[in-house]
Amino acid sequence: MNKKRKRYKLKPYRFDLLQGFIAKHLFPWLFSHVEISPDHLKKWRRLVSRGVVVPVLDFPSRIDFLVLHHLYRNKGGNYPRFPMGVSMFPWVSARGIFVFLKAFLVWIFKKICLFDPFAAGHEEEIAKLGRVPFTLHIHPSGAYLQRCLSLRTTPLESVVRYQRGCDQPIYLVPHLIIYDFFPPTEKKSLYTAFWGKVSMPKWTLRMKSLFMRKRIQVRLGTPIDVRRFLKQHPTLSDTALAREIHRVAVVILDKKLRGISGPSLPSRDRMVTQLLEDPELWRFLEVMSEETQKPVEELARKARNYANEIAADLRPSYVKQWEKILRWVWQSLYDGVDINEEAEQRLRRIARNHPVIYVPSHKSHIDYFLLSYVLYEMNLPLPLIAAGINLSFWPVGPVFRRSGAFFIRRSFRDNPLYAEVFYSYLRELIREGIPLEFFIEGGRSRTGKLILPKKGMLSMVFRALFEKAATDIYVVPTAVSYERIVEEEGYIRELKGDEKRKERTRDLLRIRKIFRKRYGTVYVRFGKPVSLKRYLRNRQIEGLPESVEQRQELYQKAADDIIRAIQKAMAVTPSSLVAAALLSFRGRGMRQSEIMETAELYLRLLEEVGAEFPKGSGETKRALSRSLELFMQDNVLQKGIDIDATDPTYFVPPEKRIHLEFSKNMMVIHLAPLSLYSWSLVQMPKERSRSPYQVFVTLHQIFKYEFLMFSESPLHWARQGHLVLKSLTEKEIIKLRNLTMSALEGYFVAATFTMKETWEKPVREKKLVRDMISLGKDMIATSQIVCPESVTSATLQGWIRIALERRILGIVREKEEQSQKRRDRLIGKGENFREIEEIVGILDGLLSLHS
Repeated sequence: MNKKRKRYKLKPYRFDLLQGFIAKHLFPWLFSHVEISPDHLKKWRRLVSRGVVVPVLDFPSRIDFLVLHHLYRNKGGNYPRFPMGVSMFPWVSARGIFVFLKAFLVWIFKKICLFDPFAAGHEEEIAKLGRVPFTLHIHPSGAYLQRCLSLRTTPLESVVRYQRGCDQPIYLVPHLIIYDFFPPTEKKSLYTAFWGKVSMPKWTLRMKSLFMRKRIQVRLGTPIDVRRFLKQHPTLSDTALAREIHRVAVVILDKKLRGISGPSLPSRDRMVTQLLEDPELWRFLEVMSEETQKPVEELARKARNYANEIAADLRPSYVKQWEKILRWVWQSLYDGVDINEEAEQRLRRIARNHPVIYVPSHKSHIDYFLLSYVLYEMNLPLPLIAAGINLSFWPVGPVFRRSGAFFIRRSFRDNPLYAEVFYSYLRELIREGIPLEFFIEGGRSRTGKLILPKKGMLSMVFRALFEKAATDIYVVPTAVSYERIVEEEGYIRELKGDEKRKERTRDLLRIRKIFRKRYGTVYVRFGKPVSLKRYLRNRQIEGLPESVEQRQELYQKAADDIIRAIQKAMAVTPSSLVAAALLSFRGRGMRQSEIMETAELYLRLLEEVGAEFPKGSGETKRALSRSLELFMQDNVLQKGIDIDATDPTYFVPPEKRIHLEFSKNMMVIHLAPLSLYSWSLVQMPKERSRSPYQVFVTLHQIFKYEFLMFSESPLHWARQGHLVLKSLTEKEIIKLRNLTMSALEGYFVAATFTMKETWEKPVREKKLVRDMISLGKDMIATSQIVCPESVTSATLQGWIRIALERRILGIVREKEEQSQKRRDRLIGKGENFREIEEIVGILDGLLSLHS
């Protein structure tokens, strides 16, 4: 066969393919939106400069080849000349068509293959094709495999043989071409039947992406150095070495794909079946049956019902519809979404090998959609989201479930069967490597500040790691900052003492009101991923702690560390700076220049403590001016009578100050320790026996949960405060002090009520908060406090938490404790009630001297 082949000078693989009319006129437009990252392009050029480079694709496709051919040719570099095993007959010139036809007739009648250079003894043809001779496919077509068998060689074997006699290294570079992005699922659907999957797109999806001008992305995997393989395996034959290279290429492409689309999600039915077949769950059911004297079958039916209530039912078609809806929503509501994109590669590397759990801050229902949308745009695997059972009402519940939500009850401490079923479901997801998302704060923050973390879900994640559901699990603290919150009006009502309204179907009819105004920019910041395996190793914990106390201590410490990581990652928004500046003025109008000067002071202090002000905010003054416009749009801020037309005057109606307080709280958490330290420097005649540091220690202990200062010692903050404050003027120190004045006044109101109350009998917590709000309104009317925004249910509940911890107050146990809701506890006097006079004296002294 080799001798016969030498007589033919026909070599169809040497023709440049883009010579036809269609190729010259249609392809430049058709492939103009193909993208490759600068890093990947730099890697490609570096490899081409070193040796021969062969792109490796998963499946044979003319369109895939044309994407690479056009991309690299358009970038002005070396490009692949022809696709191995794929006929490009329609795209060549007229002379090329003649050569192809003649070569085809030779193959039909004489069984001599002239379409590729891989007949034995003709590997030198590779060198004549340039630095990037062709593309290879991991899974070639059946017809091409038959041709390879007739030639008694394969392209990879020929590459290995050529490398043995070649001085230049040959690099096989796996390529992944992404035409569209949607999560892979086991469940078959009409959507995947027509369009295919991300890993195996059909020609319909390829053509749709090309003609509808969709973004097509090219990503490179780790290059395979064939020469290095030869040195590492000198005794292997060409065939064995080709098989090993094939195996490595498959692994590289699979990991690359996993870092983009994630693992395939089992169907809801299979997940429920797996749960009910889990031996550990059945052992639990048997033990529970003995304890409760109920049949195992009855408990199993309950377990199935719980599993169906919990499990997600993700469907790609719903994800694609959400993509269109959310893109319109963001364009209609927000000025943009600002992301720290440098985290993308770090997250992708982790997602290839380990389960990833995103733990974002929670301020709005928008959070459920926002993070998934951001990850979708970054081509990262979409997580399944733990959503409250309150969102499972029709018709929202079924839509959320099919979009990737699984539902969890608010509390199930009195339902061990539900807890075990939920844990089993969570463990199965982790075992499958599915990315997850849950909110460690539990519910949405009504104040703009971060809430103390709940450790329930995190304890289950640790338990799954201890039970070897995964070799390691990565937790990604994620901070989301809004300039304005969609639910702000509802939050204000709750802060003023109203009951939280349960979500209802008719609330959907009011959603159109949201689109009547703009809400500024949203800032998403991914913190440094935390390896739970490394976290345990650093604390010298090898297995599940034996005692309950040790386990709870571990879970609480981990939860505290995560919430602090979220706080550290949180970006400061321009609107929070403007709100803080506006609230620092009382009783008169503010000129715009004064507002900007105060906002820039806070920005300078934030930079000193390491907080981030987004670079995407543009010029600082322009961003701050935009925030003023947003507050004007919401009637939170009004214009006064202008004395100077170039420097307009603004004022805040008293009833609107609470709206600004919400925005201010998004940044005050960074400066609260410095602000409290500045309060300790106020000289109080009655407290001369106390040093400023002792006063600060007391304030630190009282407000440690309000501003999440529990992870650092008072000495750390005092040292930092001393360094920062010595460069400030007295006027600037007063402005710094004003940041936490509403918190001091709120705690002063609550402490005063606690001291004045007779406590003849225990009081329900909700009634206690309402009575404190009533006292606060009286104190505002009599000018004993000056900040209307200080009297909120959240601030007063913060005081109750501290009072309970310090045993100033105590929880009164009830006979029917399990029938009472935890949020409406009975509260009475505590054993350390006498401390209240000291605390009231300190707060009263500080506030009176400051005013």
